[in-house]
Amino acid sequence: MRTNKKIMMVFSLLFVLFIGIGFSSISSAACPGDGPAKPVSNVTYLGGYVDEEDNHIYMAVGVMGYGTDYVFINGDRVRPDTSRTEFIVLSCTGADGFVYHFDCGTAIKGKTYTLEGRFESLNHPYNSMSFSHSETY
Repeated sequence: MRTNKKIMMVFSLLFVLFIGIGFSSISSAACPGDGPAKPVSNVTYLGGYVDEEDNHIYMAVGVMGYGTDYVFINGDRVRPDTSRTEFIVLSCTGADGFVYHFDCGTAIKGKTYTLEGRFESLNHPYNSMSFSHSETY
């Protein structure tokens, strides 16, 4: 399935609106951004797209909270492309979440790409949230 960057931006916005809605009632008098980093509270696969410039497949994952990623594409460890990372700011200062874009390599028609992993919270309660998604292009 091919989608472009504009569609991914829409997915990112929808993620912020629907997943982050729980943060919308926080008053500006109490800035949660001034305290410790929030634990990971949600991990959602947002979609994949082929970048027409480098012909690579990217898969986007939305994460609310702060955590360490352990993500694999077809069994190989992969790190998010930091130049494509989007910040989700819902209240006061600091980011409340992130949209990470993982480079899954050169797009090969008919190949199935499986992105799976987990995010472990940096702070109490040190929880872990997992996801898995497969897609054939």
